[in-house]
Amino acid sequence: MPDFANAGGFGGIGFTPIEIGVPPGSLLVRYTDGLIEARGRDLDEWLAELTQLLADPQRQLGHLCDSLITHLVPAAAEDDVALLIARIGGVP
Repeated sequence: MPDFANAGGFGGIGFTPIEIGVPPGSLLVRYTDGLIEARGRDLDEWLAELTQLLADPQRQLGHLCDSLITHLVPAAAEDDVALLIARIGGVP
């Protein structure tokens, strides 16, 4: 494994890569803060809502993305929103 911690290729900021095991079928969800943060909203409540919406990992990813955007993003969002969901598959 390359030594990224000392590579300096990321603006001189070192980091230590780690490996974690996740079962096949798990979801990797990446999003910008615009999905869950807005004035007048409690962040903990929206994180709980996000977690609840992600509780069924077997849903089709397109439907899951649509559901998250519909439930969490107001019609006139104050910030940009980006969302990426990937299903982790097993190693062939």
